[in-house]
Amino acid sequence: MTVNRFNKAGSYIDRITTQYTGNKINLITDLAGDIPNVTDYPGSTSQIGGFIYDQNGNLIQETNKLINIDYNLFNLPKEENYWAGNNRRINYYYNFDVAKLRKRVEDNGTLTKTDYCGPYIYETTSGVRSLKYLITPYGRAVKDGSNWIYEDNLTDHLGNVRVVIKKGANNLAEVIQQKGYYPFGLEISQFSAGTGTNKYLYNGKEIQDDFNLYWYDYGARFYDPQLGRWNTVDPNAHLRVEWTPYNAMRCNPIMNIDPDGALDTDFKDKDGNTISHVEDGSNAVFQLKGTNQTNEYFEFIGYNDQGGKNEISIEGAITGAQDYVTNNYTKCNQSVNFVGRTYESAVKAQGQTVDNINIVNRNSLARDITSNLASNLTAETSVANAQVSAAKGNLVVGANGGHVVTMTTKTFDITRYDATGKVIEKKQIGGGKTTNVNGSFRATNIGPGQLNSFQNPNYSGMTWYSFPAKKK
Repeated sequence: MTVNRFNKAGSYIDRITTQYTGNKINLITDLAGDIPNVTDYPGSTSQIGGFIYDQNGNLIQETNKLINIDYNLFNLPKEENYWAGNNRRINYYYNFDVAKLRKRVEDNGTLTKTDYCGPYIYETTSGVRSLKYLITPYGRAVKDGSNWIYEDNLTDHLGNVRVVIKKGANNLAEVIQQKGYYPFGLEISQFSAGTGTNKYLYNGKEIQDDFNLYWYDYGARFYDPQLGRWNTVDPNAHLRVEWTPYNAMRCNPIMNIDPDGALDTDFKDKDGNTISHVEDGSNAVFQLKGTNQTNEYFEFIGYNDQGGKNEISIEGAITGAQDYVTNNYTKCNQSVNFVGRTYESAVKAQGQTVDNINIVNRNSLARDITSNLASNLTAETSVANAQVSAAKGNLVVGANGGHVVTMTTKTFDITRYDATGKVIEKKQIGGGKTTNVNGSFRATNIGPGQLNSFQNPNYSGMTWYSFPAKKK
């Protein structure tokens, strides 16, 4: 396999050739060599047998970077040891929910520790531990002496941090970091300034750049953007036997993300049979409840061990509900009620509440839902604002008096199953469009789905309303 990368003038800036033995990398050759000011593959270009794996499929030796990797029982790296004679190693520590607690970096006797305490990030240097920054929903709050500097991230549709800004002179926005990426995550351009460089970049994940390691930590696995592949197998590879367990974003990183390197929110029918998976990095399980289409919904019932996180993905819950009603319901108002009840169950499981959820919590006609939305919520000012709200995980309902729909959140992959567990369909829910638009076929619909799936969000002058979750 040969990967070519070009500069703006169309000339090669890097050319990587990869040789395989079976399903494993044998040799990487960087034909262009090291290019100034370009992030490229930092290893040797002539080491044969440079990638060695253990029986669990974990990369345990990368000769090109001169490192050995040891793993814990969860197949997560616990030590990366550089054998170039300079006494360098990186150690990682986790809790039993496989959340990373600490990173310890040793460089020829000098120790640096980073502690991950929820949103609070501490660093220990020369034996002194201090709070470095807080992670916020919009970026970071960075400690600068006795002051705090607030940084806001501007991201693209994949969650890639493109620009970081802070308040500058005369209260004007000042750009302190700017990044460009090739599709699989390698940096095209970079600019950084200010109080400590933000390391949460591609897909919003933290870059592990110590000693030019250049891997991203997704939670369940580490990802190498230089090669566009994972260093360990998918914890649920048995559910995707048609794909190599090392593939990244199903080979389409422009459309897809892998939130934590693993599967999936489970959706089950009333008998406990799996209906579908939504790839959102959550271990959550939802089960179909209710007696008929006037009161059905998916209720959160707990977690299972899928290699993800024991956290509710609101976006994943909405997506699973949208997929179900799109393929099984024929009335738009009942579809919206189903998605609304599922959303309510998900945010309740998160320990949050939702204002005015009763608007979509009963079986009413589309015009009644429209009337209640208009009287109890403030409409979004534009379709673009509604799409931003949906991407944050809010339930967003569109109405025009005689028709109601919900808006999709981010782009998700869905695998659907029959009662025997056999895969019957794989598809995507495309972010930013409307879904569960049931009824007669319309020319503006774009598949997939047995009835109607997605429509252009500007369909028939929809007015959009958001139901953001509230903390207790």
